[in-house]
Amino acid sequence: MKKTIFFGLALFSACLIGSCDESEDPVGLRDVGIVPSLYDANPAVFDSKDLENTFVKFKVALSEGDKPEKAELYVSYNGAAGSVKSKKVSDIANFPADVTVYATDAVQALGIALEDLENDDVFTFEVVFTSHGGKVTRSNSLLNVPVACAFDPAQAFGSYRGVSDGWEVDGPLTITQDEDDPYTVYVAGLVELDGEVEDLGPLKMTIDPITFAVKAEKTALGSDFFGYHNVSYQGTGIFGTCDGKYTMSFTITVDEVSFGLYSFTFTRN
Repeated sequence: MKKTIFFGLALFSACLIGSCDESEDPVGLRDVGIVPSLYDANPAVFDSKDLENTFVKFKVALSEGDKPEKAELYVSYNGAAGSVKSKKVSDIANFPADVTVYATDAVQALGIALEDLENDDVFTFEVVFTSHGGKVTRSNSLLNVPVACAFDPAQAFGSYRGVSDGWEVDGPLTITQDEDDPYTVYVAGLVELDGEVEDLGPLKMTIDPITFAVKAEKTALGSDFFGYHNVSYQGTGIFGTCDGKYTMSFTITVDEVSFGLYSFTFTRN
């Protein structure tokens, strides 16, 4: 173990940055009048392996008493929400609404080619309203839909390489799948990356079936860790559905102290 880990414990924090835009744009004001909610997306990605048939489904709801003269679903591509590049996909006649949008509909509205789409491209959906007085408004309530590979359980487990530059480890890991739940996996070998004995564990991680976010429950993996007791890992991250890569952030602790937060990548061999 590196001396800097034990004598220079570092603590990191992360914050969510939100923004709102109340200025006038080419297709109306934001946060004025009717404010919809776009939620409960499932499926929530366009499957890059089946672009001809892939679709997303989500709900749109209004606050009680809101009654627009007209409501339209708009789509934009790779960060163009709220601009002239945002294009109408369809009308929404009633609320709450169950909305289904195929990737083919989205690209047709935008005038782009289906074959030009790449993984990590993002479509943004929003609702534009026309009030009875003729004012056009839109809200900051957006739904971002990435282009990504559909979840393949076989990509989520097997022989992996675990790397952390900050924790200064690089070596083999084994990830196994839960017998009853393909979205639950178990990681073995993290303590052994440090040359210590992993006599506890394994580390349980769950993959969100909608967002592919990963959550690792706090788990003691080794009872003795360079003289400390019960080294534990706990963290969050994202699962890469196209290549099976886990990008994780782990808080590493022992009974006596916390070593802080460290970034890891688990890459399939």
